[in-house]
Amino acid sequence: MSNDILRVIKKHSQLFFLILCSGLAISFGVYLHTPIKYYAQGAFSYVGIGGSIKTTKLDNNGIVTYENFKPGDGDIVFSKFITKDNVSIKFNSGEGTYTVIANSLNSEQSIIDVNEFLDSLLLFNQEFLFNKLSTETSNKKRVQIQTLINNPKKSFPLIIKAETFEVINNRYLILFYGFIISFIFGITTIFLKEKVENL
Repeated sequence: MSNDILRVIKKHSQLFFLILCSGLAISFGVYLHTPIKYYAQGAFSYVGIGGSIKTTKLDNNGIVTYENFKPGDGDIVFSKFITKDNVSIKFNSGEGTYTVIANSLNSEQSIIDVNEFLDSLLLFNQEFLFNKLSTETSNKKRVQIQTLINNPKKSFPLIIKAETFEVINNRYLILFYGFIISFIFGITTIFLKEKVENL
């Protein structure tokens, strides 16, 4: 800190520390009332009617340098089946798998929410396949769809359920930013007071 800042702080130390302590007290109150969140995740792979489009790049030695998967056209859009705000799903194009994540204020609930979604996959798929079958005109496609209906697990060669949860605890940032904001506000206030007194 420059000598000017130290001089002004020393001169108006009571006001500065009052603002700083008030800001820290408010920050600590917010810290105590902010709940810890938990998250759990599971994963699954999906083979739809359209299959998946795989892009692979090799180097001169034939070693795979890049691999990318893209869901087939006309297959299930799983995000449409999410009914809870705390559950999200994302597609990992590098591995061709879907990750299901649930955030919750309750550690066990995050696991339950992920596994409930994973347990419902076969039901979503059957509903989707029956709808497709009712509108499909190609005999080849109809046979393909019927095969998937008869073998529901074939569409999901991999399902990994959530077994553990992790803690999302960023509450310390409240104290950190609270200190920074209080400090800046305190400095600004005492400098404004100093200017007013010097007018």
